[in-house]
Amino acid sequence: MAKLSEVIKLRDDMLSIIDHLSMEQAISEKITYLDVVVSSCNIDPWYGKLLGLTNRYKEIINDTNSVIDNAKTLLAEIQLEIDTQADYLIQLQQQKSIGLTEFHYISERKIDLPDVIKNTVNVCSQWKFPGLQLYPEHKSWIDTMVTCDPLYLVDSDLLSVKDKIQDYTEQYQRRLCIYKDLDRLPLNQFGMILAYNFLNFMPFTEVEFYLNKFFNLLRPGGNLIFTYNNCDLYPLAKMAEDHSMFYADTKLITKVCSELGYSIIRTESTPTTWMQITKPGELSTTKISQVLGKPLPK
Repeated sequence: MAKLSEVIKLRDDMLSIIDHLSMEQAISEKITYLDVVVSSCNIDPWYGKLLGLTNRYKEIINDTNSVIDNAKTLLAEIQLEIDTQADYLIQLQQQKSIGLTEFHYISERKIDLPDVIKNTVNVCSQWKFPGLQLYPEHKSWIDTMVTCDPLYLVDSDLLSVKDKIQDYTEQYQRRLCIYKDLDRLPLNQFGMILAYNFLNFMPFTEVEFYLNKFFNLLRPGGNLIFTYNNCDLYPLAKMAEDHSMFYADTKLITKVCSELGYSIIRTESTPTTWMQITKPGELSTTKISQVLGKPLPK
């Protein structure tokens, strides 16, 4: 049996050519040329023979369309094989769940956020609503959400968080709400949640669990921005089948988000694949003004 990554590559190769298989446009141009001659011909038997040429071209169009239909059927069969193998791999990887302490060790890479995500997080972070960031890997990540009032940070290693916030003033550090897990956080309160490089290190059933958890934490109209392993991409699919990465793909993530009730705003690869989704409703608050001051460095 072919490996999952090989089948995904085959699907992608097919998708890249399927729109180029049709000959209808090119042949229709030939028919147009013939029609010019046919329209000016009133000589038997040549008129009928010219029509025969036109009809033969039309038959060729039908033949090539049949080839395209067969190619689409083949593509559907390939996708079914991908879905079958992916489901088996997800079940297999469920036995390899990573605990949050181990997760922190794996994810600690000091990488910066892509600009497009920074900009989106900045736009979605408002002083009127609390914000939540999970496992910030660098102070620059926290900087993108300091507008949120208050800002919650969740990390199983509290010392790691304290190290990242030490350049803020002591006054602002005291305003930060730092927790080891999500269980004690208020429900239906957050206007913005960032989970970058968080769901990437979990089997798919835990991804579903946390997406549901985030939904309950968000207030109506609140935004969730998160990354995930997009194994629609051949290199990531290969890593997943080698068990160096957990399997997920855009189709599965989209399905879960829709079933939970999220509205999907955008999905992009930069090259990290990320998604912006919202909890249905309109953001509203009774807060009239923000606490005075801003988080200047010491």
